[in-house]
Amino acid sequence: MQAKSYLSLERHIVKSMSFSINEYFDFGKGTPITINPEFTRNIKKVDNDSVMVNLIFCIDNENADMPFSMEVNIEGLFHLEDWEHPDRLPLIRSNSVAILFPYLRSIVTMITANANISPYVLPVMNIAAMFEQNAESKSDN
Repeated sequence: MQAKSYLSLERHIVKSMSFSINEYFDFGKGTPITINPEFTRNIKKVDNDSVMVNLIFCIDNENADMPFSMEVNIEGLFHLEDWEHPDRLPLIRSNSVAILFPYLRSIVTMITANANISPYVLPVMNIAAMFEQNAESKSDN
């Protein structure tokens, strides 16, 4: 018997991506670099059974201390009957970004590898839990 998933990814696209190398960065130094990417999740209603979810990844090189700056916005169209119901909304919030995250990881690695620098590979992480923790910390303030 095949398991049936209530949430399905209908399609995904890369809405935008930008990459800029820091030409003043000394790549030969071999100094460890701490990169703290920012992630954003946006959820937009399409209809009662469909929702558009954006997962945005950003490395802002505002201080010019990193080898590059980058932003990637990936969007997925998900189907889940009556997704706004309180029992189903958590599926959208957590599972949709978990589904999109591997695509995002692949894009980030591909862009940096093709830039002829050491590829930046996003670590495997529970992105849904990260969004939950951020929401909890904001509600505590």
